[in-house]
Order: sequence, then C-alpha cells, then structure tokens
Amino acid sequence: MKWFQREKVYREFLIGDGRKVILRSPKMGDLKDLLVFINSLVDEKADIPLDVRLTRQEEAEWLRSLLSEAKKGCSISIVAEIDGEIIGNASVHRGIGRRSHVGTLDIAVTKALRNMGIGTAMIKTFIEESRGIGLRSLHLSVFDSNISAKCLYSKIGFREVGRWPRAIRKGECYVDEICMALEL
Repeated sequence: MKWFQREKVYREFLIGDGRKVILRSPKMGDLKDLLVFINSLVDEKADIPLDVRLTRQEEAEWLRSLLSEAKKGCSISIVAEIDGEIIGNASVHRGIGRRSHVGTLDIAVTKALRNMGIGTAMIKTFIEESRGIGLRSLHLSVFDSNISAKCLYSKIGFREVGRWPRAIRKGECYVDEICMALEL
C-alpha cells in the first residue's frame, strides 16, 4: 500500500482571519522552510522532544528519510502552509510486523497559529488517510505540561492509555509523558 504522491494536496480551508491553509505532502524543496520551522519550535522551548537547534544537514537527512518512508508506504506526512510558509508539520508512521495496524502520530504547529483549527484539520486528515490504508489504531505521546494539546487530542477522541513518569526533562524539572490512543 503506497501513500506517497508528489505534492498531493489533502485539504484546503480558511482560518478565522480569512487566510487559506493548505495541507499537502512535503517535498525536498521544503528543506529550508522545515528547518526554520523546527528551529523556531526549539527556540520557543515548545513541548517537543528536541531541545537543540538542527543543522541543515541534520534536517536534510531527516527529510530524505521521511520521503523515503512515504515512498515505501511506511509513513504519511503533511505540511501545513499559509501563503507559501510552512506553519505546521505532522506525520504518521506505520508499525512493523505485528504492529503494522498501528500508526504513531507526531504533530506541531507554529506558536502564533495554535488554537485556530489547523492541528484539528491535520489530525482529522490523518484519521481519514489512516483508515483508508487499513490502520486500526493511532498512538501518540504528549508532554503532561501541554494542556492545549491534550485537550485537542481528547476532543478528537484520543484517550489516555498510560504514562511514563518523569520521562521528559524541561530545564531543571521533569514532566510525565502521556500515551494516548484512538481506535479507528
């Protein structure tokens, strides 16, 4: 089952201020914008696993791997853009072997555009696509400190299924990593 299509547009919609968001597959030409995006999240100290800025080479290796996985049918990835600027990125990675019916979701949206429906639209797109290729469950993890993300996931139907205590170091503090799942 192949998920990959060149520059596939999954969805277009307007946010509250009238700007158009395009959800599409990423391409190698997005490297510079994706590097700016991820490093802005690191600089913000967003609730993501990374805490050190990436180099262009590191981001290029990640993007090449992501595109290769998509070609093989092992993942699907979506970037969200407004006026040609990448403002969000998300992916679902299919498990292997006895976990091939499970997808693991990662998602991030730039700070200025959170709570505007972009993350919701991205996740709903992944739910549709995941069902279409035979996944039966989506899993994700979220920092316990990320209240708005936990609320979003719960609103969509994800439920907490476990936690790893003190799994995330944030400065001198530790927070739990929450495991959530959605049956498709």
